[in-house]
Amino acid sequence: IKKLPELYRKEIYRQGQLSGLKLDSRADSSLADNYIASNHYSSRSGQEIDSIVLHTCEGSGTGCVNHLQNNTSSVSAHYVVLESGDITQMVQERYRAHHVRCCNSNTIGIEHGGYSHRNIWTEAQLQASFALICDIAKRNNLPIDNAHIQSHAELDPTRRTDPGPFYPWDRLFDEVSA
Repeated sequence: IKKLPELYRKEIYRQGQLSGLKLDSRADSSLADNYIASNHYSSRSGQEIDSIVLHTCEGSGTGCVNHLQNNTSSVSAHYVVLESGDITQMVQERYRAHHVRCCNSNTIGIEHGGYSHRNIWTEAQLQASFALICDIAKRNNLPIDNAHIQSHAELDPTRRTDPGPFYPWDRLFDEVSA
């Protein structure tokens, strides 16, 4: 995950920390195994959730959680799905996580441990990811289709390629129904 310019990091800090938003320790999804708060979030400013964005963190899931929790980082995601299938929530869904440049206010971001150009998805990770996507979609009345579940690469094609060519999109849409 690339670092964002210092000015943007300061704006995120101002929005999330100084505006009085406070995360509590309750996970939105009953599927979350852990809740580890990220400091990088802000108000959705009245925007409704209309899609889910899938990412890979270009490293291990544990490393991703550590990075998203780090105060020097300026990025976040709502969830991280580890290779083991464990799910960590980091930002409550009612808040905007900072995971994709153009669409943070209306999306839920799910990071996955792994690399976009390596076919190393574990079965446990895929099952957890599919279940989480289904849970989020049901709670937010989102259809399970490629207009409402998108890749980071679709929304930021000049900078990102994740979750990459090995993510099993066909299997996701075949196996998951809201």
